[in-house]
Amino acid sequence: MVAAGEIAQIDERYIFWTIGGGDNTLKDWVERRYLDKLNVPQVMLQDSDRTSAALPIKAEKTTWLQDMQARPHTTAFLTRKRSMDNYFHPDALTRLTNNLLSLPAGIDLDFVKMADELSMHLTGARQNARQTGFNYQPDDHNGVRISKTNPGACKTIICAHIMRHMTAEEIRQRASYQDGADTKHEVMEWIVAIQAHL
Repeated sequence: MVAAGEIAQIDERYIFWTIGGGDNTLKDWVERRYLDKLNVPQVMLQDSDRTSAALPIKAEKTTWLQDMQARPHTTAFLTRKRSMDNYFHPDALTRLTNNLLSLPAGIDLDFVKMADELSMHLTGARQNARQTGFNYQPDDHNGVRISKTNPGACKTIICAHIMRHMTAEEIRQRASYQDGADTKHEVMEWIVAIQAHL
């Protein structure tokens, strides 16, 4: 989005990223309030874990959001989709695999367990590689090849490889939502919140 001229460059020297999921690292940072003691502004983002648009957000998630919003110098968000994985655009996968792998039509891109879904299709594509010429070799943020196709590896493939290759328009499409008559962009809301603290 920076390259597209839609947002200003963010100086990441002033950002301390704590990324977690399913472990205690991120939980410790939040519950032990390490950054509060340093009077550091914080933007927190947590998966909603919703499995359908028709379902309400769980009470524990709503409570977390309210608690975080009540803290000084803190802005918090719950994803509108199930998890961060659900923001990837399927066109990016098709493009990165030279049109040899696409997600099936009809899956709920916003609420499916995306890493599980990709794992199933990527495993099948690799098993048929000899016949199809499938040679997708994703890497992580450090350039290390991700060779496994289990759901954990696919979560990394989605977040570290596919999303890195999405266009600004693809990000905009996957992050758009309706608020009454207005179209809003969730990822932009997160970025604006981060920029407000810099």
